[in-house]
Order: sequence, then structure tokens, then C-alpha cells
Amino acid sequence: MLRGKGDFSEGAAEYRKAIALKPEFLAAHMGLARDLYSDDNREGTEHELQYVLNANPSDPEANYLTGEILVSRQQFAEALPLLLKGLHAAPEELPHVHASLSKVYADRGELARAIAEIKQALPGDVDGSYHYRLGRLYFQAGDRSASAQAMQQSAKLHRQNDASTSLEDEQCC
Repeated sequence: MLRGKGDFSEGAAEYRKAIALKPEFLAAHMGLARDLYSDDNREGTEHELQYVLNANPSDPEANYLTGEILVSRQQFAEALPLLLKGLHAAPEELPHVHASLSKVYADRGELARAIAEIKQALPGDVDGSYHYRLGRLYFQAGDRSASAQAMQQSAKLHRQNDASTSLEDEQCC
């Protein structure tokens, strides 16, 4: 509930209480990792993810989040096997897994695979960033028309997201 409200530090505190009561409770460690990740605490996130992966090396969400951290560090080769395991994560996580895989394949110069992956991420594009990346990939591949279409969709989603954020800001105060 706290995570849904964006109160990651309070959510993390609640997960820590659960872990204190039952240290081997993997779901609590994973929840804590998610809250720490959302709160930009990478060191704490990695500690919790390592705990989960030591107990269950095939955990899809722990693999995905660890892969995401490695992608953010541009450690693409190390991220690839983790992200591939992340393809078994919950459906709501899959667009993000595909977006990260797209970055890995783009870094490897595999534009067709990068495009295929980012296309699978598009249903999760709430702010236009995935469409923007698709547009850049199409541009690199020499498909100017597809690039322009993706960029137009990116701009549209970006405007919608800005309008939504402005409306939320007005309603909160």
C-alpha cells in the first residue's frame, strides 16, 4: 500500500520489520529491493537482490532488477543472461525487461534484435521514452519513415504524460 502511494522509505521500513520477524521470507526481501530501487538506493537494492538470488538463482524478478542495474552501468554483457531469465517475470514487468534487452542488443550492434525487443516493450510506454528509443533505432537502421512515426507517437505520449502529471499536481494541492 505504501509503495502504491510512492512512500518507498516507509514501505522499506515495513519490509524490514517483516524480515526481522522472518529473515528467510524471500518475498519481503524482494519487496524491500523494489522499494530501495524506486528510492534510488542501489547499494541496498543490490544487497537484497543478492540475498534473493543466493536463495533462488532463477527468480525472474531478482534477475531482471539485477540486469537493469547492470544495464544502467553499461555492463551489457553481464546483464544479458539475467535479463533473459527475467523474461519469466510477471506480465507487468515484461515491457521493462524487453526495453532493457533492447539496450543490450543495441550495444552489441544487433539493431534488428534491439528493434524487436523495444517493440515488445511499447505496451508499457507511459511517457513516450520507449517510442523515442524505437525511433532512434529505426533512424540508425536507416528507416526514416518508421523513425518519424515512432517519434510522433513518442511526442504524443510525452504530452499526455505531462498533462496527466500537471493534473495530478493540481489535485494534490
